[in-house]
Amino acid sequence: MKRLALVYVVFLSCIFLSSCADNLSKKQIFTLVKEHHDFLQQCIDERNYHRALDIKGIQDTYEKRNDYVEFYCGGAGWASSTSYYGFYYSPADIPIAVDVTKTSMLTPKDDGWGWKEPDGDNIYYTERIMAHWYYYESHY
Repeated sequence: MKRLALVYVVFLSCIFLSSCADNLSKKQIFTLVKEHHDFLQQCIDERNYHRALDIKGIQDTYEKRNDYVEFYCGGAGWASSTSYYGFYYSPADIPIAVDVTKTSMLTPKDDGWGWKEPDGDNIYYTERIMAHWYYYESHY
């Protein structure tokens, strides 16, 4: 009976943990954008962003007031320890703060731009993949 309970607990733990992470890595996102660039650009040019959902790894798309188009590639974590990953198309070819802070708050960091919440644990990072296309990650 104890063995059956242990198997049950392990099984439920595996299901729970697998549901907490469903995102592409930074490297996978860079590769996805480079390999599908022509198709993604066509989606932008035709303003038919949802067609991009045909690409494995893209979970959703959002147009933000003609400022940029976001392609969400998943998240990880639970409650107040959540991370989001994706990429976006920037018509002006500038780094943009996706939903976390003001773009004007971004400062150079590593190979891109970042922001850290003063007196908090929220952080954001974005990096240029190629002209007009940028990677992003947000951590809350």
